[in-house]
Amino acid sequence: MRIQFDDELALAWEVWLDVNQDRYHIDYEVVGNSLEEHTAACLASARSTVDRLFDEYGDIQPKLILDVGCSTGFKSFALHYRFPEAAVHGIDPDAEAVSLGQTLISKLRGHERSGYLSLSVGYAERLPYPDSHFDAIVCVTVLEHVSDVRASMVEMARVLRPGGLLFLEAPNYLWPYEPHLRIVVPPLCPKPLMRALAHLQGAGSKAGFAAHLKLVHPFWVERMMRDLGLTWENRVVNKLDAVFAGHLDTVLQYRRAAGALRAIERMGFARALRWVILGLRIYPSMIYVARRP
Repeated sequence: MRIQFDDELALAWEVWLDVNQDRYHIDYEVVGNSLEEHTAACLASARSTVDRLFDEYGDIQPKLILDVGCSTGFKSFALHYRFPEAAVHGIDPDAEAVSLGQTLISKLRGHERSGYLSLSVGYAERLPYPDSHFDAIVCVTVLEHVSDVRASMVEMARVLRPGGLLFLEAPNYLWPYEPHLRIVVPPLCPKPLMRALAHLQGAGSKAGFAAHLKLVHPFWVERMMRDLGLTWENRVVNKLDAVFAGHLDTVLQYRRAAGALRAIERMGFARALRWVILGLRIYPSMIYVARRP
């Protein structure tokens, strides 16, 4: 699958970039030397993300897939590529992003399959779909941006069919780092302090972005999943096991700590450290695969 780049698509990119700077995607940078290269890079990155999500579940073939917080749609495109017979629905509240995504869909080539791909404007808190509708739902780095975290979780659980899978990833605000502002913060940092720390760490121009963030964390998310009757796998466990097995290249967040982790393993403290990390839920990102029984 590729995207045919032309003047219409270039204009759609320019319109979105023009309104984008002061909104969701702060510090936005075009990857590559042109928008055409950037488009190709975004598509390749999205395909890598989707492959990472589904590779351990290679036997599933979902027929109805929902991409919550689809933005400009690259993840939806990648889902369409991986599951060409499926109907993929992307939804996002950013009308300009969805408009760009719809233009991108019209430029897709090499995707003439029997499946279906659509992007629409909407909210995670009020999903416009019937109960028990989707075989798979993807919600990656979105939960921290919604207006109402619990309502969004309730809606995703509602539209997920029994046996369906919810792929949920978000920053963990028990970890002392804010990934959007790229600053060090205390766990569950109060917003006024977060803004002050942004100014102190050279991110003052982005400090206002902190206002809309929801400081999600594993204890909160797991409690909601339990209340909603979902079962789940915490895939951070797999990452930690890879780290302590020495496979650091597969876990980007831990590369800088490679030496310390190896020393801890040699001293025989790896099992205790793993227990502490998982018990206190102190790790950079939440990575869950939830299932509706």
